[in-house]
Amino acid sequence: MNLSRRSLFRALGSLTASTALAQLARPGVANAAPFEDRSFLFVEFAGAWDITMSLDPRDPGQFPDSARDSTRIELGWNRLPQEYSRALVPGTNSALRFGPAIGRLATQASNMCLVRGMSMDTLTHPVGTRYFLTGKPPAGLIARGNSIGSELADQLVTAGRPLPEPVPHLVVDSESYYAGSQTKARPFRTGSRNIYQLVLSFREDAFDVFGDAVLRGMSTTADGGVNLSRAYRAAGKTCDPVGLNALGAHDSYRDAQLQVAAMLQQDLGRLFDFQSLSNPDAIELFTRYRADRLGTPGCVAAVARQALKYHVSRFVSVRLQDGLDTHTGRWAAEQPRLLREGFDALTTLLEDLQTIDDTRRGGKLIDHTTVVVFSEFSRTPYLNAAGGRDHSLTNACMLFGAGVPKNRVVGASTDVGMEPQPVDEVTGQVSSAANAVVIKPEQVLASVLESAGFSSAPLRASGLRCLKA
Repeated sequence: MNLSRRSLFRALGSLTASTALAQLARPGVANAAPFEDRSFLFVEFAGAWDITMSLDPRDPGQFPDSARDSTRIELGWNRLPQEYSRALVPGTNSALRFGPAIGRLATQASNMCLVRGMSMDTLTHPVGTRYFLTGKPPAGLIARGNSIGSELADQLVTAGRPLPEPVPHLVVDSESYYAGSQTKARPFRTGSRNIYQLVLSFREDAFDVFGDAVLRGMSTTADGGVNLSRAYRAAGKTCDPVGLNALGAHDSYRDAQLQVAAMLQQDLGRLFDFQSLSNPDAIELFTRYRADRLGTPGCVAAVARQALKYHVSRFVSVRLQDGLDTHTGRWAAEQPRLLREGFDALTTLLEDLQTIDDTRRGGKLIDHTTVVVFSEFSRTPYLNAAGGRDHSLTNACMLFGAGVPKNRVVGASTDVGMEPQPVDEVTGQVSSAANAVVIKPEQVLASVLESAGFSSAPLRASGLRCLKA
């Protein structure tokens, strides 16, 4: 998504109909433990990834394509470009095995909790995406509830806990949803395909309420429009504040203005100006992330890195890669290339989280950050008549960082047709017991929420012990 003079007032939930209607009270939710000072990063691969060549492969020696009719699995690795290995890829310092598209992410195997055999219960892209973003199956195509990042922010604000970061929930190139009533918890959406617009989204782009002429003047001011913002608020007339605030609308509008002003004063845009020599990280971002290529996975990963390193936002959601909907013969060329490109960018980001000092909480950033990596569903384990793969209910996801197990595989898909298998909630191993569960997105998300002392009640699901450290 690219911003085009989109007001940050709207992004932060200033005076709109939805703000007024959102005052319907949400029941309070109790937490089993105090809120932990934890950051969360949600990473989306859009279009439905192929887990047979990445996260849930099979040994081609045991599952030859010639046995497709009996196994209902056709790896098709002999159709891939030469630069991709035909063998399973071993994880570094781990017993995990991956498919040929895994790239450098195999080096993170010992830090990974890999969830296999997860059921999505949908084959529709918007439904699967919104299901994983919110932890709730949509009503038709309509998302229900909050994006998880916004849910986390909402719980903190509702409980009166401080949010020291200027942006409660930063969303890059992805969807976001918020049905709560807390202005300070509302998500801020921006895009990575135009860094200039990304920079402006934290600066004068917030003030398109003033008109283009004022914007042009603001872009030349040394303070980026902060003083004009103050003048606007000082000159504004308050009309019937009691009536307007009957549903909290007046206070919401005022709070949004103050939050925008605070963001402008911090000049956050400079952190994302990857093409500016005044950015202290510019050279490193160029070389490690290739952040000069706008809209690429490297650029998106660099945005997430900056937001977490400089505490711009505690809760960050990014769409790291898209274009994975490969139903035709382009599957063989496009799917491995796009997956490896996304996995490599993710690896660079994880390496930085593991080595960059957390200046506010101590230790490294990864010590206080939970990373969830997902796609809306997967692709069929056999090729269709066009030489591509269609949609499959079976999925996989990855967890890294604080509060999650490391070097562990939870769940599995069957060796015939790769169907989800029920697991023991304590061990994560396949189980035929009556209380075994088939893993679904809400249980994964409930697990990471509970691991940091947040409530999973809005998801109407409980976390699994096998997904908690």
